[in-house]
Amino acid sequence: MRGTVQSGRAGRYTLLAQATHWIAALLMLAAVVLAWIFMAAPAEAAGRFIYITLHKSIGQTIFFLTAFRLVWRRLHPPPAPGRNVAAWQVILARTSHWLLYGIMIFMPVTGYVLATAAARPSPYFWLFYWPQPAVSASVARIALKAHLVGQYAVYATVGLHVMAAVWHVAIRRDGTLDRMLPSQDKL
Repeated sequence: MRGTVQSGRAGRYTLLAQATHWIAALLMLAAVVLAWIFMAAPAEAAGRFIYITLHKSIGQTIFFLTAFRLVWRRLHPPPAPGRNVAAWQVILARTSHWLLYGIMIFMPVTGYVLATAAARPSPYFWLFYWPQPAVSASVARIALKAHLVGQYAVYATVGLHVMAAVWHVAIRRDGTLDRMLPSQDKL
């Protein structure tokens, strides 16, 4: 069939790739919820710093987890797509995955720059502080704008990813989600 990838049966991601995928998803959800909580709270609210510190620490963890995932992906390429997957779908899936990786790097970097440029560092899970560059109100403003734009990019890219998963599970029923789940044969 022209314009279709013929690769036989779709393979699975490695167990480590699966685990880091789901850990990243949970961490991203936690970071978003924590941001909503501390943004809704008054600036002087008791406990607000706890939510902010957790949000920043989780964001930094996402950054390092994503760096690890990119190295792992380079050493262990993703499995080929399933049978009869249209070429446009493969391109769209690859593009959306790279956008997700990009946003998982972009958001922690802009958050870190924002926090340090505004002289609002938080300890990494109350353990230590990362190096602090010079304070700059103009850099902080730019980083804040970038981080807020990135917030909507997170919603859009994750939303597309989830919608694609639902489409594959509920409409196509093609086993695409199974690639990111442990094999049932071994359970």
